[in-house]
Amino acid sequence: MENKKNLVFKAVSCLDRGKKRESNQDNLFAEEGNSFFVVSDGVGSSLKGLETSEMVVDKLPKAVAGKLAEGATIDDLPAILLNEVVALSNYIFELNPNKKDLEYGATVVCALVAGNKAIVAHLGDSRCYLVRNGKLEKKTNDHNMAGLLVKYGELTEDEAWGHPSCNNLLRFVGMKPRCEPEAAVIDILAGDMLILCSDGVHGMLKDKEIESVIAKNNSFETIAQDITNASNEAGGKDNISIIVIKFSEVGGEVKNG
Repeated sequence: MENKKNLVFKAVSCLDRGKKRESNQDNLFAEEGNSFFVVSDGVGSSLKGLETSEMVVDKLPKAVAGKLAEGATIDDLPAILLNEVVALSNYIFELNPNKKDLEYGATVVCALVAGNKAIVAHLGDSRCYLVRNGKLEKKTNDHNMAGLLVKYGELTEDEAWGHPSCNNLLRFVGMKPRCEPEAAVIDILAGDMLILCSDGVHGMLKDKEIESVIAKNNSFETIAQDITNASNEAGGKDNISIIVIKFSEVGGEVKNG
């Protein structure tokens, strides 16, 4: 697809077990040269959270690539991502022989870069942030009870951070059909960054704390690791997965902004 604004991008990522968990059920997809990125967090209460997140980062990029190969306009992309997330969730649900028990479950947040836009889709409480001029803007809604309480004005965003209802996930990959992922189209400017991350990041660090790490970072190459280190220093209570995508003009140097 044509890069209308002559933007180029670079991505770095980090996957970490954290300080408290015995295993890592997070997974991510961030291959060099690919314009599609995925973070998936295995649902801890499911029996096969790790297997689910592995399937998400394996099957979703292949499915989306297949649809793009058929030809698609930018206007088609939100529906493509939504449809593929739904199809994958339904496929994983059908793997469970006992439909009454939660055997498979994972969150997903994914981003497809197309020219000067990023198309983001998500299901669960893994997040996408836009970073512009050093300020974070959350571009996804948390599909948990805390997010629902924020939506209906029962909690503020600040009150929801660390609230017990954050642990009550309402939507996820592998849930009983029909799941309802959400999609957003983000206009990108040179100097912007996108952050995709699991709750091992945003459950440990408030937005201002992530902004502080970004402000102190001197090299884009280390920014994902720096945020991971800060998440662990704040407690590291969960697995950590993060992808940071930085946009610049063609011929411009990739710097923090």
